Amino acid sequence: LAAKGAGAFKPVALKPVDGRVRWGRPMVSKRMAADLRKLALRNGTYGSFSATEGGWDPAWDSYKKPSIRRPHKGHKRDRTRQERFDKVQAKLAEQEERIAAYRKGIIDQKPKPGIVNLYKRLMTMRGGSK
Repeated sequence: LAAKGAGAFKPVALKPVDGRVRWGRPMVSKRMAADLRKLALRNGTYGSFSATEGGWDPAWDSYKKPSIRRPHKGHKRDRTRQERFDKVQAKLAEQEERIAAYRKGIIDQKPKPGIVNLYKRLMTMRGGSK
């Protein structure tokens, strides 16, 4: 620790193999560092370091990156509720025109009354007229 300082807690880059950098163990493992830190707290040497007495420098403490939690996604039906509502409202707004167009289409499909259509219908019946 006296020679390396904070570098003793970091992994060591080894000789590259096939163009890839390999990493070796740190000189002081995380478990050993935790034990040294606790010992410094017990002995009252936390906050200063000397090669003869030991101790712990607060700059060596490792901190975890704070995790920011995102809200849950929830159910898809809940996420798309407003979109579905707007879609239904738009369809309801044009409902009257669509019903009128449908009914007009049904009426237009029926054959017009008259002798020509009556004759065609009777000729296509099996066994002649009824």
